[in-house]
Parts: sequence; C-alpha cells; structure tokens
Amino acid sequence: MEKESFENEEIAKIFNEYFICIKVDREEMPHLDSYYQRLYEKVKGKVGGWPLSVFMSSNQEPFYLATYIPPTKRSYHEGIDTLLEKLHKSYANDFSSIQESIHKIKTANVIEKKLLDTKDVNISTDTLTESFLKSYDGIYSGFGRHKKFPEAAKISLMMDIAVLTQDKELNDKSLAILDVMALRGLYDHIEGGFFRYAVDAAWEIPHFEKMLYNQAELIPLYVRAYKQTSNTLYKDIVIETITMLDEKFLSKNLYFSASDADTKGKEGEYFLFTSKEVRDALLNNPHAQELEESLEFTINGNFEGRVHLNFYTQTRPKGFNDFRNKLSKIRKKKDFPFIDKKINTAWNAMMIEALYSAAIIDPKYEKKADAHLESLKDFLFIKGELFHQSLLGVEPKQKGILEDYSFLISALLSGYEISFKREYLDFAEYLLLKAKSKFYKNGFWYLSDDGLHIKADLRDKYYTSALAKMTQSIIKLAALKASFAYDTLAQDTLKTMNLEIQTSQSNTPASAKAFLMQEYGLVTLKSSLDNLQGK
Repeated sequence: MEKESFENEEIAKIFNEYFICIKVDREEMPHLDSYYQRLYEKVKGKVGGWPLSVFMSSNQEPFYLATYIPPTKRSYHEGIDTLLEKLHKSYANDFSSIQESIHKIKTANVIEKKLLDTKDVNISTDTLTESFLKSYDGIYSGFGRHKKFPEAAKISLMMDIAVLTQDKELNDKSLAILDVMALRGLYDHIEGGFFRYAVDAAWEIPHFEKMLYNQAELIPLYVRAYKQTSNTLYKDIVIETITMLDEKFLSKNLYFSASDADTKGKEGEYFLFTSKEVRDALLNNPHAQELEESLEFTINGNFEGRVHLNFYTQTRPKGFNDFRNKLSKIRKKKDFPFIDKKINTAWNAMMIEALYSAAIIDPKYEKKADAHLESLKDFLFIKGELFHQSLLGVEPKQKGILEDYSFLISALLSGYEISFKREYLDFAEYLLLKAKSKFYKNGFWYLSDDGLHIKADLRDKYYTSALAKMTQSIIKLAALKASFAYDTLAQDTLKTMNLEIQTSQSNTPASAKAFLMQEYGLVTLKSSLDNLQGK
C-alpha cells in the first residue's frame, strides 16, 4: 500500500483532503496494533494482519476496517481510489450510516468475560492434546491448512505435554514440525535463520523477511530437540542461526529487529537462484545425484521461475556443505535486504534467553548471553527505568511496555538458572515489582501505562504473549523466592485468563503452559553452589 497508494499523488490528494492520516509503526506501538488487530478479528470473524486500515470518526470511533486495500478495484475488494470518496460522502451527507457502523463495531467489541476459579476450569494435558490433534496438519506438519507460521509457543507446549504424559505420538509430531521447518523453504539453507512465515501449507515458499523474534523463539526448541535426540541437524540449525544473526544483525552486542523481504523492489531477490546456478553448483559434487533428487521439482524453479531451496528428505543430503559453499559465493555478489536497525528490548531479551538455552550445545553461548545482557541494560535501562527501543546512538525516549518487562524478566531467570548469579534474580524481582506498579490495575494486566488502557491478551500468533510470559515468570519467582505474595499474584492473574484458555486450549499455548505450571507445581532444587554447578 505504501508503494501503490500512499506514494500515489492522486490518491494522496484524496487522503489529505478528507482525512487526518496517521501511520503507526507496529514495532514501536505493538500494544496499539494488538488492540486494533483484536477489534478487526471480532468484527470480521477472522484474523487480520498487516497492513491494517482503520477509518475513524473525529471522536476516534472506528467505522470501517480492512487489511490490504488495492489502489483500484479488484475482484476481492473495492479500490482505495473510490473507497475514500465513498466514505467521505457517507460521513458528510449520511452520517447516520456511519453511526450505524460505529455501533456495530462497538457491539462486536463488547465481550463479557467471566472469571473462573482454577478448580472450575476444564484444562488438562488431555484436553490440550486433543486440541493439538484437531488443528495439526498430518500431511505437511504444523498447524492450519493455508499459510504456516512457526508457532514456537505451541510447539514448546507440545513438547512439554509429550514429556508429562509420555506421549510418543505428540513428541514425534513436534519433531516432525521442527524437521520440516529446518529442511523446507522456511529456513535459509545458505546462511541460516528462519523466514517469518510460509505463504503455503507445505512450508515451501516463505515471505522472505527475517525477524529477530522468530530466531530467538525457535533456537530453544532446536536445542531441546538436539538434547533429546542427538540429531546433529538440530545442533547445526542452532549454530547457523546464531552465526547468521551475528553476521547480519549484530552491533555492539545488540541485535537489530528485522530484515526486509525484498531487494531493490524484488521479493526474495537476495535469496533466490536461477536453475542454472543451482545445477552449476552441483557440478563435480560426488553426491550430485542425491542432492538433485532431494531438491525434487524445485531445481527447475518454484518462485517466479527461480529456485528457492527445499529439501524433501529426513535430513540434509550428502554433499550439502560443498553445494552450499558454491551457492554462498553467488549470494555474496548480491545486496542484502534493508535491515531495520531498531534495538528492541523485548526481542533482544528473547535472544538473550535463546543464547542461554544454546549454552547446552556450547558453553561459549552463556558468556555471550551475559555480554548481551549487560549491553542491553547499558543502552535501554536508564536511571531505574526500562525503555522500549531506540537506534544505536539515539537516546531512548519511549518507556518500556509490558512485553519489554516480561521478556527481560524471563531472560534474567534463564541466566540465573544457568549461572546462579544472585544479581540476575534480584534484577528480575525489581523488574517484576516495577511492572506490577505500572501495568497491573484492578486485577488485570495492561500492555502499557501510557493512557491507552489496552488490556493484555493471550495471543501467541507471531510471538509469545507478554501476559503469558509474565505469568510464567511470576510462577517461577514464587517458587524461587518461596513467596506467598507472588503465588497469590500468579493465581489472581490466571483467574482472569482461565476462561479464555479453556475456550482456546492449545491456541493460547503459553498461557496454557502457565496454567499447567501452576497445576503441576515447580520443583526447586536447593543445594550448595558447587553441587548445583556439578563441581
């Protein structure tokens, strides 16, 4: 829409004549985005996405919602060129119709929520397993029948329940998802790292953005899978993904937010190869036939006449490293996509936690995580106040929101579980008390304290719910500190979540995990530092 409509002078004239235009940066204000995405879903009965277009009255009351709007009429939607005129005429000459639309949207947005005590909630490993199996795609693995997202929180809960119930089928399904994400088109087989999502059910063609949060949430799953199976593919994925981030996203021990999908206006340009380039890379490879067979039809082109690599095998074929090295030389001649260089507290905290998890594979990642944690504190924790994000060299202005506190607390607890550094536990507790004073009002958690009054929700669609992550951390702190106050806070928080978890089951996986943590209880080991460190 930016290219098609917002930079179109004729359309811009209509916008500027009739509307006050506000463009919201979703990464800067994820809480505002969350509110309107939820509103869209309630009104339309389906999940929204980006871009999201919201038309409001002068009293900030929405009367028209849409996602992508084409510049001119298409079979699926009216063009924005005529839509703007139509909305203006209705607003100026038939305001009653606008009021009717406002009323319908308001009505859809009002949902009475009943609070349930834990004992009244029908959530269990059985109900969650049933929910997983209902939405599991037995053909291609993953969830859903259309585009596929790497739903890390859901896979993590699957793995938890498989351990709790000794359910081999559930465990195998979780590993099958990790396999297909690592071997098909969601993964960058040349430089490592995951793309944001696959546009098809078979995980073959991605939207070519790379988001820091995807890498951060998937790394611990592959660490866990490697620990369970000793499959070197999982270990390689972890190391390659961290290496890619260090090469492309890292500056001063802090990670940038994302890279674009396109280069010079062409989707996937950096990541695609011609069939000839792929076939040339197979020349003189003793395993060329096996490699070609593992690529199947993709070798002839699977994205606008070019090749995006997919391996249709259970693991990487022999000869892969030599094949990759040759294609890597071709890549180096291309321009890497634009990188969004914002340093985001929540997403960096996720990555710090991922590095702590990777210490199981190599102890160097613990030291690396410690260094990143110190850099994040130095840059975005100033005079006792946590900030949301900024560019390097630019003084942070926007104060932290719930997700920043949630993910940083979780990272600190992960660091404490490895190193037993008391300062990590103390800092986590400080941040929890600060977050409670800012975001916990009248028994509910809010996404910010900037006057928008947007309640935190349980959605884990793109990355883990900040509320769910906070609840998990409160339960951990209650156990670590033997705190009745924290235990009560966890119980009260879960009470506001129970009905939605019961209704959604595995579709709110991080919240369901918090529920199970509270139900099963956490085991806390107490001993000397030497014993805990295995000395």
